Amino acid sequence: MAGGLVALLAYNAIQISLYGLLGATLAALLGGSWTVWAGIALATVSAYG
Repeated sequence: MAGGLVALLAYNAIQISLYGLLGATLAALLGGSWTVWAGIALATVSAYG
C-alpha cells in the first residue's frame, strides 16, 4: 500500500514538472507566458484523456 502511494506521488510530480518544462520550452520558442502554454497542454491532455 505504501509503495503504491509513493509511486502515485512520484508519477504526479513527474507529470506536473513536465507541464512546466513543456510550457517553458514553448514560451522560449514561440513567445508568451509559460503558464499559458502549460495550461493549454493540461487542457489538451485532459480532453484526450
